[in-house]
Amino acid sequence: MLGTLSVVYKVSPGELISGKAAISGISSKEEAEAGSGQDDQETTVEKPQEKIDLPGLEEKIEGKEFLLEEFDNAVSRIVEEVSPTVVNIRVRVTQKNILGEEVQSEGLGSGVIFTSDGYIITNNHVAGAAEEIIVTLSDGKEYPAELIGGDHNTDIAVVKIEAEGKLDAASFISIDDVRVGELAIAVGS
Repeated sequence: MLGTLSVVYKVSPGELISGKAAISGISSKEEAEAGSGQDDQETTVEKPQEKIDLPGLEEKIEGKEFLLEEFDNAVSRIVEEVSPTVVNIRVRVTQKNILGEEVQSEGLGSGVIFTSDGYIITNNHVAGAAEEIIVTLSDGKEYPAELIGGDHNTDIAVVKIEAEGKLDAASFISIDDVRVGELAIAVGS
């Protein structure tokens, strides 16, 4: 991503990371020989910044620095907030191998607590064919789970655990409140 920003805004990744880059006033430097005929003498010449023709962009960000550290901190806070709602799901499945023999295998996945009474959303490919489902909460407590239902086409499944007390449930928004291009943060496996 830094490379893309660097190309579009003509800002080096180092300037972005240090937080010292602003769209206006950035100039690039190139070395040029002094023209005195001596090879060991060099001077640095300022090269004027090329303007990018993006109407209205300069007014919106002029004088503001790219604050990647603040963005990073915001993402970290979101992850800390939602992590208690993320669970680990371990499954045991019996399948037939190519010889037609039944073999047991185990799998791992993640899910998110949907309701405080123990309904958990996960992927159908994780829990849909499982004979045994074990859910591990963020505090390390393990519970057996029951498959409530799943859909192969959307790869969504719902499992239920009987936990002690109320669980921290994730909050969800309506699809109507989501716009194309919005940032999404995935937490889980």
